[in-house]
Amino acid sequence: PEDPQVDVPELQLVHLDSGGGGMEEEVYLQQIAWFNATMRKRRERFGRAVPALVFVHIPLWEFEHAMQHDACVGEQDEGVTPTVHNTGLFAAVEANREVIGVFVGHDHCNDFCCKVGSRGVNLCFGRHTGDGGYQCNGYINGARVIEVQARPWHVTTHVRLVNGSVVHAAVL
Repeated sequence: PEDPQVDVPELQLVHLDSGGGGMEEEVYLQQIAWFNATMRKRRERFGRAVPALVFVHIPLWEFEHAMQHDACVGEQDEGVTPTVHNTGLFAAVEANREVIGVFVGHDHCNDFCCKVGSRGVNLCFGRHTGDGGYQCNGYINGARVIEVQARPWHVTTHVRLVNGSVVHAAVL
């Protein structure tokens, strides 16, 4: 970094509000502009592109066809319900080289993780974790786990089911 006093993180976590709960299910252009500006400013501040994970509840439109790619693990047991409009968040994610994955929820019966786009950005669903919302027939509740190792640096993910078993492991 320009300033040796600046602490450079190992990983950035970016959370974007995508609505729901009575609000329009949308990622707005102003949010994408903020995201792009923030990533650029952080590259300048840190002197390099620090890896980033993006979290947003409602899936991006690109999740709809993600399972058509060869580089997928997990299950798609229902359709994908994306944001109301495709406002270009995936294009912004691809353009910001530090982003290695986008994690979403919303569709309870999906838990897939696929490498998509020219950079192979990981598009990953969580998994239905509890008793709220709707249930999926024959679907064991669980949660997507993300593990980060600093040295040597790498990120892995898997789904841990409530019965303790681990499924759908991937290296991001």
